[in-house]
Amino acid sequence: MLGRKPRAPDDRKVIRAEGFELVDRNGKTRAGLVLEPDGTVLLAFLDRGGKFRAMLGVDADGMPTLVLGDKNGNARAGVVVREDGTTEVNLSDAEGRVRAALTVEQDGIAGLNLAGVDGAARARLTVAADGTPSLEFFDAGETPSLTARPAPKRKS
Repeated sequence: MLGRKPRAPDDRKVIRAEGFELVDRNGKTRAGLVLEPDGTVLLAFLDRGGKFRAMLGVDADGMPTLVLGDKNGNARAGVVVREDGTTEVNLSDAEGRVRAALTVEQDGIAGLNLAGVDGAARARLTVAADGTPSLEFFDAGETPSLTARPAPKRKS
């Protein structure tokens, strides 16, 4: 353009691709970066045995996710920020069932949900946006069996 100095040659190397694999000395894939057809971007890491260990992704709608795997390649922990602003941390057992979930919703409600080995809800601790706590226990059918909330404040 007129009046601008020409830029000095750029020594950086740029690789443009829709996917990339990082391999070890033996040619074994250890990490991959891929752009899926729907626009999802994934960065995945594998251990020396080729088992999934971690994945960072952003889906086509912009929702970020982090997933961590165990030594067997099973997803065991995940963090997600949902489209509505809810933040969630999930912890799964070896069978892939979410057993504990910690959430902070956009409206300010924070909660801890615990599930049994069958995946059924068994306990929930929540703190409302105004700071009011609540604790619920559920039977095997996920029916509340005990609920505890603070007593209303007495007027003086």
